[in-house]
Formats: sequence, structure tokens, C-alpha cells
Amino acid sequence: MLQARAHLHAPGELTLGLHLVNSTNLDYFQPQHQAELFRLKGQFLQALGERDQANSNYSTALTIWDQLPDGWLSWGSHCDEMYENSGNHAWLEYAVSCYLQAVKHGSCAGRTMLPRVLHLLSFENEGGAVGRALDRKLNEVPLWVWLIWSPQLLMSLQRGEGPHARALLVQIAQAFPQAIYYSLRTMVLCLREFAFKVVQEKRAAAAKAQQAPPSHGGSISTPASGPVSPGIDSHPSVSGGVDRASSEAVAVAAAALARTKSQGTESTLGGPGMSKGGEAAVSKADTTAGSSTTQKIEKPQEVISFEAAKELMEFLRSKHPTMAQVLEVVLGDIGSRFVPKPEERLLAVVHALLLRCYKLPFSNAADVPQSLKRELHGVCKACFSSDTVNRHSRNSKASVVTIADYKDRFIHDLNPEAPGFPSTLGDLATKLKAWKDLLQNTVEESMPPALSLEQESPVLHEQSLVDIAMPGQYMNGEEPSQEGIVFLEGISANVHVVRRHCSSYRRLGFIGTDGRTRHFIVQTGQHWHGSTGSSEERMMQLLRLVNGLLEKHPESRSRRLAAHAPIIVPVYSQIRLVEEDTSYCTYGEAYEVNCARYGRQPDQPIVQFKQRICDDRGQLIIDPKGELRQQAYRDIETTIVTENVFSQYMYKTLPTCSHLWNFKKQFCSQLALSGLLSHVMLIGGRIPAKICFARNSGRTFQTDFFPSYGQQGVLERSEPVPFRLTRNLQTFFTPFGVEGVFITAMAVAAQASMAHHSGIAHILSMFFRDDVMAWNKRLQGKTPGTTPLKPHQLKPLVQRNIKDCMERLQMVAPSLTGDIQHGLAVQRGAVSLVEAALNPRNLCRMDPTWHPWF
Repeated sequence: MLQARAHLHAPGELTLGLHLVNSTNLDYFQPQHQAELFRLKGQFLQALGERDQANSNYSTALTIWDQLPDGWLSWGSHCDEMYENSGNHAWLEYAVSCYLQAVKHGSCAGRTMLPRVLHLLSFENEGGAVGRALDRKLNEVPLWVWLIWSPQLLMSLQRGEGPHARALLVQIAQAFPQAIYYSLRTMVLCLREFAFKVVQEKRAAAAKAQQAPPSHGGSISTPASGPVSPGIDSHPSVSGGVDRASSEAVAVAAAALARTKSQGTESTLGGPGMSKGGEAAVSKADTTAGSSTTQKIEKPQEVISFEAAKELMEFLRSKHPTMAQVLEVVLGDIGSRFVPKPEERLLAVVHALLLRCYKLPFSNAADVPQSLKRELHGVCKACFSSDTVNRHSRNSKASVVTIADYKDRFIHDLNPEAPGFPSTLGDLATKLKAWKDLLQNTVEESMPPALSLEQESPVLHEQSLVDIAMPGQYMNGEEPSQEGIVFLEGISANVHVVRRHCSSYRRLGFIGTDGRTRHFIVQTGQHWHGSTGSSEERMMQLLRLVNGLLEKHPESRSRRLAAHAPIIVPVYSQIRLVEEDTSYCTYGEAYEVNCARYGRQPDQPIVQFKQRICDDRGQLIIDPKGELRQQAYRDIETTIVTENVFSQYMYKTLPTCSHLWNFKKQFCSQLALSGLLSHVMLIGGRIPAKICFARNSGRTFQTDFFPSYGQQGVLERSEPVPFRLTRNLQTFFTPFGVEGVFITAMAVAAQASMAHHSGIAHILSMFFRDDVMAWNKRLQGKTPGTTPLKPHQLKPLVQRNIKDCMERLQMVAPSLTGDIQHGLAVQRGAVSLVEAALNPRNLCRMDPTWHPWF
């Protein structure tokens, strides 16, 4: 059999392999081995184009031994290919049934076809063939194989395949409730908001159309802003202006500062999304919309999605009431007690504004642009309105004194309408730096490095966490066992305050029954989750799936290649828990430590670079060849930021040479894997502040690590470098590390992803299905008139993005046969990317805030 399989993978030896199988005497083999021989014969015939004979041999193989997993998988692939060629939905139903049979019999390769099944359910279920096959085999397939795909199943609730996904999710909710509780809870809250908003808009449009004269009966006006139900407004995730702001970072931070209602003010015992006010608001609005006009209004898809998610949540809570009640208490208190104070939020706002000044393509001599003035005006209005200050006084008397004292001075310095507003961009940056230093000193003096859990949250301190599992245990794709599940014993008594680049977080320690303490930071400030889930959560899921491919491939397994994918637990749409190590720091902190040691301002290279490439008025000098930028870049590398800044930091941080060697190798491999993903998925924006690494292990976690899309829904990136590999990193890794570890890790990871039966295209199809839908929903909030994507519109976008990613991945993956025949290096794709990342011509074209010199 091994000899026959060798012929199967050689395109010119298919006929020889078929003759070898045909000449085998079956009388000497057991039934399962006879079935395997017929399966091999079917594969040879399928490769030779004899599809009917191949189908007959697959059928014979499974007639002899119907418990052959590879036989079901091969027959399913054959039926899938027949469907692609003929378009007959009968073949599609057979393919799905075969895939699920392979999973039923324990095929690891069969489990890699589950994303293909979900893809077919989403885009090829017009006649109901896929749904029928899935419903028929639902009770035969082990439930745990679907746990890693639970985010996609939750997203399917909002699509046409919702009834089939709901049947599967109901069983998961009964058997593994904590696997979906956190995501389902946040999704219900967001869907409730969207449903109420859509119903209100339809009611206003219907009333307007009814009141309009017959000659103008077709016009639709802007929806009126009706009264908001307390059930909807009681949650701070109702923040409509976050995505529409000119600068997302500033708007998010300002909205966080202006937000005053606690994240945990909902009825925790009633459950998220279960408050009667919100449900009644949607139902009443729907009823009123139907009765306010003689023409019946069709129930919106947002309401249908909300009702489906709400029913699933009610079912889960009815089956596990104690667990749901405890989790509500825990999540409610985390969302309300461990968010940053007003001073910390104001500091984040000022820091974001300062970064906005640096990102503008003007030097300090230029006038302040109108877009930045509008932004500053909105920040002053949001952060220091009388309503905001009064609410802060009710929430925290200790904080309102500081905010009230800052109000007059802040508005005088930074409000564009004030007489003291600076006239140039340099003066504005100077004032922002002064405010940043003032607020930073205030926060550091007033906030201790650690808080007491008993004082901050007596409820969490006394709460009994019975049968509450440690978050993230159902995300690794392995079968959970009752003996292997780690439960929560309690929460550490000390809550540490983590400060990174003017942002503050609270770090909680979750103590498990295995004796280990896992740490999670409480992150706030962005609209991460929503009804479509978080892009970073999808990226972490993608990394875990890629790790599974790396574990199967011998070359990557021998090098122990695995990307670090921390656990992300959504609490609310703007609050989440992120797993991290206590030794975490950012790449930017090494640069700031060096600046503090030599008494240099961290923004000095940015200011000098912009002065060199701009004229006296602060405008960019036309430089088609990029000579000015290259010269400015070289001067900064020579006089300000030397090549050994990061190396010195790590030499002083790590205790021994052994620690340094292990860290260097692991850190190099981790950056190689993230660099490969950055190239394949066109992920940019890798500034030093977004690269976190553990000093005790070298594992890295990159924040905001997800792709961006253009106006057509296709991946795009404007950066000239494929990933971050600057001169400081090259010096730290040494040439041996770059050529021996970095390049090899990239090539091996690409080869493992492109291996036979890896299923990477099916994995990407599920990623892009949900991510493109999330992009479209964000676009609807930013651009009026944007319509939701239909399945026939979504499918080409998904296929286009998959095709582009596969081409870029194929470029990096070694092709042993073709490269050797043409005398080419097998790692030439990775080598070319590294050369592009290190090229000074490309680095000098990067934005100064990217710090290409570091």
C-alpha cells in the first residue's frame, strides 16, 4: 500500500500505481485492508479522470468495510468534486454525508472538512441539500468537534442557515454551556440594540410615508429620534458615534471617558439581553410599526436574529440556571468595578491626540488642520460637558475634583474656540505633551500599583465559583474530559494595575483547581465584539487552527513552531478579558527606557524626520525619488536611534546567557509566524506599542492584529514593507538568527499550511465569511445607504480573498520539485520578503509613528 501511495503522489506514475493495485491478490487481506485497496483504486481512477469508475470503487470499499474513515473522506471529496463539475445538488448532499461519516468514525482529516461543511451550508444550501444532510447526521457526530467552530455557528444564527445552526447550538448549550456563554451573551446584547434601532427606523419611515401626500408617497426621510427604552439605554454599548469619528482611537477614548453608566447596571439575575425593558421595547415597536399603517411591514432580519439568539440564551439559562447566575454576577462586577478611572481615560485621550498630531503629513510649522480642530472640539465637549462631570461626581467623588479642576485649563488650552488655542501644529503638540506629563504624574501618584479585591469588589471576593470552568478550555479543538477540565477556585486577592503607553488596565488572577493562576487584563475602550464578533477573536481562532497544521507537519513539529494565541473572553461589547503573562512588556517600552536613560524625548526622531522632509511652511516637499526621506532616515539611525537599543535592553533584562539564547530563538520564531500572517493577510500597523512579548518565554501577542479591507471588500494594505523586521531586530537576532531561524520558520510554516489535506482554504473561507460581514456592518454604520451583503454578493468576496491569500502563501512555501529542477533556492520566497522588510528604501517610506529606525 505504501508503494501505491507513493505512485499516487507522483503525477506521471498514476497508471503504474493503478496496475499495481489491480495486480494485488485480495484473498490475502482482511476486509478492512481490502476496503483500503478499493479506496486507493478509486483515488487513482479519480486522478485519471475516470469519475464513474472511481465512484463505483468507493462504494465497493465501504460496502466491504463501512467503518473506514479514510474511505468516507475520499468518497466525500469525490462527490464534492462531482458537484463542482456538474452543479447537481444531489452530489452535494452525498459529500456532506460522507464528510460527517468520516468525522463520526474518528477521522482527524475528516474534522478538517467541517469548515467546508459550514461553507457549503452558508453558500450552497439553496435547495436544502446541505441542511438535510446535516440534520440527518447531527446526532451521530460527536458534539465536541463543533466547539472550535462555535463562533461561526453563532454567526450563522444571523443568516439564512440559522435554523440548522440553532439545532446544533441547542445541543452544545446543553452539553457544553460555558463554551458559548460569553460570546452568546455579548451577541444578544448587541443584537437587542440593533433590533430596536431598526424597528424604530422602520416605524418612523412608515409613519412618514403615511403622513406624506400621495404625490410624494415614495420618499423616505431620515428616521426620527424617538424615545429610547430604558431596557436598551441601560447598557453602555449603545455608543453610536464610535465608528463615525474621524479618529477611531480618540473617539473611542473620549466616549469611554464620557460614558458614566456602569457596565454592570443590568439585572444580573435576569441575564444579559433578558431584561424585560429591552424585549418589550422591540416587541412594542414591532407591533406599533405594524399597526401604524395599513401596509404590513415585514419583520426585519435584525429582529429575527435577536429573537433566535434570545431563545438560545433562554434555553441555556433554563438548563443551567446556577451557572448562568454565577457568571452574570462575575461578569457584571468585572465590567463595572475594573474599568479605568476618569483621569486614566483622559490620559488615554490626550495620548491618542498626540499620536494624531504625529501622524499628520505636516511638520511643526504647519497650521492646525480643520479635521484635527473638529476632533479636539468633540473631545472637549464629550469629556468636560456638565452632564459628564455631574455623573462622574455621583460615581466617584474622589475623581470629580480632579476632572473639575482640569476642565477650565483643558478647554483654555485645547478647545479650538478658546483664545489660547495654539496656532501651529508644533505648539499644539507641546501643549498636549504638557498635559500628558501632568496627567501621567497624577495617575501614578494617585493610583497604587496593586488594588485589593476585597475593597474594589466585595461581591467577587465572597462569590462562590462552583462549577465555573477556567475560560478558554473549549477552544483548542480537542475532546474535553471531565477529569481534564480546570475549574475556578477563586480570584487573587491583589488586582494589579498595568500601565502601557498611557493606557491603564486591571489584571485579575484566576486561580484554578490545578494550582495554577492564570492572569487576565480587563481591556476597555473599543467596540470589539458587536453582533459579528471581534476580529481579534477570529484571528486567535485562526492561529489555533494554524497551530494544529504546524503540529501535524514533521518539519514544523521538529522545530516546535506554534503561534501564541491568548484567550479572549468578551464581557461586554466594549470590555473584554485578555489572557497575558505577568512578564509581558511591549517592544516600544524598550525604546522608551533607552530614551529615559539618555534624557531624550521619545518623539525627537519623529519631529526631526518631519522637519527634514517638509518646507518652512510645514508642507511636504515633493520628493519623487525619496532621496530626502532616505537621508533623513540615515541621519536618525546614525545620530539618535542606534542599532543596538533593543539588544541592550534585553541584555540588561535577562539574567543569564542561557535565558537570552532561549528568548532570542523563541522570539525570532514568533515574529516569523506573525510576519508570515502579516504578508499573507496584508496586516499592517505594527507599531512598537502593539507588539507585546513575555520576557520569560519570548511568546508574542500583537494587539489590533487583523486585516483591513478596501471599498470593494478585498484585502488591502498601503505599507511598502511586508512585516516588521527593522535594523534593531536584525541586530538582536544576528545574521544567523535571521537566516537560520526567521527565514526557515516562515518557509516551514507556509509549507505546513499548503500541505495536502491541510484544509487551509476551508479555514480561510470561514474566517473571511465572518470578517467580511463584520466589515460590511461597520461600513453601514459609517456610510449611510450601505446595504447588507447578500449571500450571492458575499461569496465572490470570500473567494477572491481566499485566492489572493493562497497565492501569497504559495509564494513563500517551498516547492521542492520545481525549485530543485530549476536550480532555485527552496526558501527564495521568504528571503525576498526579508530583503524587502530590511530595505532602507522601503523603511524610509513608512509613517514616522511606525518608528522604522527602531
